[in-house]
Amino acid sequence: MAVDLSRFQESFFTESAEHVETMETGLLDLEQRPTDLDLLNRIFRAAHSIKGNAGMFNFTDIAGLTHKMENVLDLLRNEKIPVTPEIIDVLLRALDGLKGLLEVAQGHGEVDAHLIKGLEDELEQCQLEGSSGSPQPVRNGAAARSSGSQAPVWRKITIDWIPLPELFQRGLDPAQIFRELHELGIVKVLQVRTEALPALPVMDPERCYLSWGIELESDVPLAKVEGVFDFVRDGSELTIVDCAPQKPEPYKRVGDILVEEGVVTPEQVAESLAKQKNLGQILVEEKKATPQQVDKALQKQQQMKKGEAASIRVDTEKIDKLINLVGELVITQSMITDLGEKFTISQLPILQERIVQLERNTRELQERVMSIRMMPIGSAFHRFPRLIRDLAGKSGKQIQLVMTGEETELDKTLIEAIGDPLTHLVRNSADHGLEPPEERLAQGKSAKGTIRLHAYHDGGNICIAVEDDGRGLNREKIVKKAIEKGIIADGSNLSDEEVYQLIFRPGFSTAETITDVSGRGVGMDVVKRNIEGLGGSVGVQSTFGKGSKLTLKLPLTLAIIDGMTVRVGQDNYIIPLITVTESIRPKKSELQKMVGKGEVVNLRGEWVPMVRLYEVFGVTPDYCDASEALLVIVEAEGRRIAVLVDELTGQQQVVIKSLEENYRKIEAISGATILGDGQ
Repeated sequence: MAVDLSRFQESFFTESAEHVETMETGLLDLEQRPTDLDLLNRIFRAAHSIKGNAGMFNFTDIAGLTHKMENVLDLLRNEKIPVTPEIIDVLLRALDGLKGLLEVAQGHGEVDAHLIKGLEDELEQCQLEGSSGSPQPVRNGAAARSSGSQAPVWRKITIDWIPLPELFQRGLDPAQIFRELHELGIVKVLQVRTEALPALPVMDPERCYLSWGIELESDVPLAKVEGVFDFVRDGSELTIVDCAPQKPEPYKRVGDILVEEGVVTPEQVAESLAKQKNLGQILVEEKKATPQQVDKALQKQQQMKKGEAASIRVDTEKIDKLINLVGELVITQSMITDLGEKFTISQLPILQERIVQLERNTRELQERVMSIRMMPIGSAFHRFPRLIRDLAGKSGKQIQLVMTGEETELDKTLIEAIGDPLTHLVRNSADHGLEPPEERLAQGKSAKGTIRLHAYHDGGNICIAVEDDGRGLNREKIVKKAIEKGIIADGSNLSDEEVYQLIFRPGFSTAETITDVSGRGVGMDVVKRNIEGLGGSVGVQSTFGKGSKLTLKLPLTLAIIDGMTVRVGQDNYIIPLITVTESIRPKKSELQKMVGKGEVVNLRGEWVPMVRLYEVFGVTPDYCDASEALLVIVEAEGRRIAVLVDELTGQQQVVIKSLEENYRKIEAISGATILGDGQ
């Protein structure tokens, strides 16, 4: 009977993602602290865990690449080669390849096999330089392979092992054998035989009933593999076969060949590799698929990815508190049930007290359950040190990244959703915001620019600020470009905030040059649309010549909101309480119609646009005269409007369900809920 390991794969992918994050963060720190042995050991253990687990699931390509990374890390640990920026570059590129292989293993995307082979070649070159005893900087792959050094000879070793049944009684453990084999190479368990397992009533837990068929890919001598089984050989049936060596085929990347032949320079190859196209883009250019077909396939892939089971790690302390609250809830329910069986009118105060207690327990339980979905926002920040390092290297700028508030907690769904918008803002700051070192020095600034990422709570919201000390936004330039594009009329009197919001218009860009990082006017509109789709907003502050600050303001969770319930005719609506500033009954003298703005109300000297909710939803109101109805003043993104309603019916927390996901998108409606009275 073979053991089905597929059900454990989800845990493997979750753990691998954590190990990859540990490795990436560790490598970036190692570049700053090259003598930190504890840090090196932590990175090595993460790589070793991925390699071992990948071999168990037969992900040989993942195990192979990670094993080569592990070899380089081992050389670094033993000081056979020094920690240099070039070595870190190789390991980080290999880590990117590993991420791609993990995505492919989960059924997403594709990875160029030649790219992975090239990464393995670079890692092997690092090994060869370490084994030579004279550490050298990492050389170009082509030059390294032409130096005459030979890569280690890898081969397959098959092992068939039927242990002695009394193995455990002798104080031995098969798990230790597998751990030692993992140290030698890539282990693939071909077969787990369970035929010897007896019926459960007669099973002896101290006897070993299993046997294994194993395949080991390694470059160590056969004697070293045989030595692993020295203590378990007596009484066991053991067969170890050294298969024919798998000599690596001569391999050179196309770019290396072209460089050797003098057709192109290494710099041109690197530039071309940086511009590698996606499969969909290639198919469209070759007219083998239309853009619409590719977009449809991408959307389908995204939906498939969304539909997968997601996991989240929860602190056991949160679980313990949740269990305690459930216990209190059960006790309160039991007390109310007992009271109901012998209830008299004289016991009404006791019943009311029990109901209050039940409400308190329910509210606390709700808060605890919601806290389980809360994660530190640092999990969204972890990608940025690597991103800044790469952007600095590509642009020639000196960039310092400062991150604060990483412990601030946010709903897991929101953390996943803000990753791309935040990445775009950080890239924009690095590419457009910060000046080159010589320009900064000429302005009296330090050569190194600073980008700050700061997360903090603001009432019932969380704010994430992306701030830089670069050029700042040029108001005149933005206005000029907006007039050229016909977005605003010449002579428009706009506030700074209104001008800065123009950068979120589709296709709007003041960049004079387009880079592979940004400058095409694509993305800022998507950032704003995505954040607003999460119930948030984007604010902009800037001082020309000193820097800019973009602030994302988001709700703590998408599931539950505090809302103000209003009635229009026979229908009830909920307005998010966080947007409500006040409610008034206006006088007739305060109501006007203005050309180009429609109906407005004078609110302490400010003319605020008015929206009649019954006209938006096509319902019959109790009052058409605004002076007899109520106006709810709501504010978002620095703008205010007055919403005309018949009555304010109260405030309450509500659970929001998306209509777009369950039905279709409806204008002016973000979701639906069920009220306490069943409506």
